[in-house]
Amino acid sequence: MAVGRANKFGAALAKRLTDVDADEVAYLTDVVAGTVTASKAVVVGTNKNIDTIVIADGGLKLGSGSGTAVTATAAELNLLDTAVAGTAVASKALVLGANKNIDTIVIADGGLKLGSGAGTAVTATAAELNELDDIVASFTFAATAGAENVCEVAITLKDAAGATVDGARPFMVWLSDADTGVGLTATTASGTVQAKSASGADFATFTAKKALLVQPLATGVYTLEITDSAKTAFYVCAATLDGRAYSVSTVLATEDYGAGE
Repeated sequence: MAVGRANKFGAALAKRLTDVDADEVAYLTDVVAGTVTASKAVVVGTNKNIDTIVIADGGLKLGSGSGTAVTATAAELNLLDTAVAGTAVASKALVLGANKNIDTIVIADGGLKLGSGAGTAVTATAAELNELDDIVASFTFAATAGAENVCEVAITLKDAAGATVDGARPFMVWLSDADTGVGLTATTASGTVQAKSASGADFATFTAKKALLVQPLATGVYTLEITDSAKTAFYVCAATLDGRAYSVSTVLATEDYGAGE
């Protein structure tokens, strides 16, 4: 019985092999798994891989069922090659970084638009926008105790990025009782309210011991010297002459005045 089944299997195999012509067998000759050879069958490698295959534009489909055609051409897909997230690469697709950032991008004057919908064109040129660079946007204050009953407040000009703005640019300084800087203080210091020696200049006094027009050093720092035996809790305020930059210090404390001997 076993011999009979073997004979039947051999006959069936022989018949099947006779159905395969020589040309079909040739497709399998010299085939290397994972390597595509022209006019040969394709046999994937151990990782279901092949080295190279040419597919006509629009011939690649991805997804379940009949798939979705990839309509992008090879040239269009190649725009993604060597693209770096967050870095603009010439002649490549622009891919934003993790923070939706990009390092540098060149936009022709008038090509930038901001806002919702179609946006509003920024008509200012790069040169015109650069005029806004190094503009004073705020002031910082650092109070330290000086000589007896003296408080020294270093006032530093800052730009919108928080960097110090160099240059001897005049601005206004006043003392207030309000943390908003509204109004002049009702208290008159017992001593002088003026620039510390070699730490800026006073151009004018608006209100004695309360409001001044001052000029910082070329470093962008002016130091206000307040002498007051009562060690009053003033708020020191500063503003640019056009009023666009306006800042108020924290309230001065007793320890911000020198204790003396």
